[in-house]
Amino acid sequence: MNTTDYSFLSCKEQFELLLKQCVNAHPRIRTLKTRREYGIPVRNFHRWWLKQGQPDITKYVFLNWMNEGVQKVKLATIESKVTVLNQFFTFLKERGFIDHNPLIELRKEYRTLGYRGILREMKRTGSISTVLEMADIPFSGTLSPGIIAYLDYLAALGKQCANHRCHLISFERFLRKSNVSAWVQVDRFRIENWVKERQPSSGYQQRCWLLVLDD
Repeated sequence: MNTTDYSFLSCKEQFELLLKQCVNAHPRIRTLKTRREYGIPVRNFHRWWLKQGQPDITKYVFLNWMNEGVQKVKLATIESKVTVLNQFFTFLKERGFIDHNPLIELRKEYRTLGYRGILREMKRTGSISTVLEMADIPFSGTLSPGIIAYLDYLAALGKQCANHRCHLISFERFLRKSNVSAWVQVDRFRIENWVKERQPSSGYQQRCWLLVLDD
């Protein structure tokens, strides 16, 4: 599990210095107006974080901040703030202040939704738990160990398995959505439904997908 000591952000002077360095390093921020505007969302989050008691900054902390914000202002406004925050925390990671950027990890878990999709669902439901249930984490289901072992086997043989991985991520996601918890439940009917859901553009493409499962 990634852990980072964020206590350095509790010092206002150090925080402001880091923010200034981040702004200076940004190639598109040149005018005084854009510099001031860029700092607003970062300072907004920083004040909120201090009021929360300076918790470890994880994806859950960001989700709480996003959920509070999206209920008060326009979705596009919060989305732009998240984008700026992502740049700031990426800067901190690149400079060695933190070992990971939770916002990047959050984005990876919602490849389909993206930040806008996350915020849209929060706006609609006001529920963080609902959004968490929508995370799309590859190979997180009960059948994943077998699939991962198969991919490791292909890699050990020296075979290129990028296509296999891509199609198996899709298939495993489909099985999770279908509440399939055992391989004996994976029959021809489910495989046909998976193919139908993906909507192949040709018979050749469909055969390529099925060959991955045949292996």
